[in-house]
Amino acid sequence: MARPLIIFLLFFYSNTLFSGNGDSLTLIIPTEQIAFFTVDYHGNIYVVKKSNEVSCYTKKGELKFSYRSQHRNRIRSMDASNPLKLLLFYEGVPEAVFLDNYLTETNSLKFMELGFQEVSAICMSSDNKLWLYDALENSICKIDPDNRKVVSRNRLTLQGIDPISEISDFKEYRNNLYLNNTGKEVVEFDFLGNKRKRFSIPISGNVSFTGDSLIFLRNDSVIFYNFVDYSIYKKPIDTKVHSENIKKIVLSNGKIYFLKNNGIYY
Repeated sequence: MARPLIIFLLFFYSNTLFSGNGDSLTLIIPTEQIAFFTVDYHGNIYVVKKSNEVSCYTKKGELKFSYRSQHRNRIRSMDASNPLKLLLFYEGVPEAVFLDNYLTETNSLKFMELGFQEVSAICMSSDNKLWLYDALENSICKIDPDNRKVVSRNRLTLQGIDPISEISDFKEYRNNLYLNNTGKEVVEFDFLGNKRKRFSIPISGNVSFTGDSLIFLRNDSVIFYNFVDYSIYKKPIDTKVHSENIKKIVLSNGKIYFLKNNGIYY
């Protein structure tokens, strides 16, 4: 079933980036100085600017809400998998900040208060907990942010995984956790943080998921990597899109969104 599914997905997403449709691209959020963005399952687009301002836009590109904290370090990542409990991760003195669907701050968590000195990646889990990578201990941990307790801790060294110097993506999908060890491999963990699979695919940027496939941008193509049968499909991007200027891609709600220097397109 994996091969027909991939073919279907390539057709399904071909209305945006792929050959023959370059003139139909739409600039929905024309703004510069975007650090990164993400999209929730309602189609809301969350833009994090280099100034540390977070803005929420509708799927049509209309501004809804904005949030900015003047007293924190740079925002390293944002998780919008739960639109009612948005997660921001601030680097430096590592801190998690939770926002509601109006971008109002509802809670915050300083990891040093829980004994974590070097947290380099966090994301939400499907059971409303928080995953994190502890760089000092080389471990995957799950945190209960409401009760401020460590639920589980798994040392990766005991699972044959060396300390990770750079994580370019860290997210949960279908109750499994995926860690992109930048330029080396993607590691899959189960809901307890135990290693399940290691995929030897060097990816330097973010990853997205659809069906049984992990999707990422490489040079002038979108790569569909099936993590069940390990098949790879490469779909060239339309030359009119100028793929060398694409900074990030996100798949959501049947659309491929991508970030360029002057804003977000689909």
